[in-house]
Amino acid sequence: MLEAYKDLARGNLVHSSIRSASMPTARAGFVPAMRDIPVVEGHAVADGDSVRVALINKHPQSSVLLRLGVAGVDSANVSVREIGASDFFSREISVRHRSDRMRRGSLDVHLPRHSFTVVRIGT
Repeated sequence: MLEAYKDLARGNLVHSSIRSASMPTARAGFVPAMRDIPVVEGHAVADGDSVRVALINKHPQSSVLLRLGVAGVDSANVSVREIGASDFFSREISVRHRSDRMRRGSLDVHLPRHSFTVVRIGT
């Protein structure tokens, strides 16, 4: 997980809001079953001319399509780094990188099941 957070350890925390579906979770050991757990969690940091957004899709079976918008940013270059694994306890992870462009103030981001994604907006 430290590899995933290396780009988020610097900069200033940005007020952000994520609206996603919720899900129930089953009891796991001493952790009780819960209801209405958000499927997607995240936060954002600003550093110079860029904003980095960390997004976690906690759903064990379903991917999520998330529309990402940043106030005051209409158009920008975007890089996406996605970290995932075939299952919860897998030691083998996959890391995918891609480039995109934010247009008209938004970007659609596909979050695979049980994944951690960092979206870097700007230079």
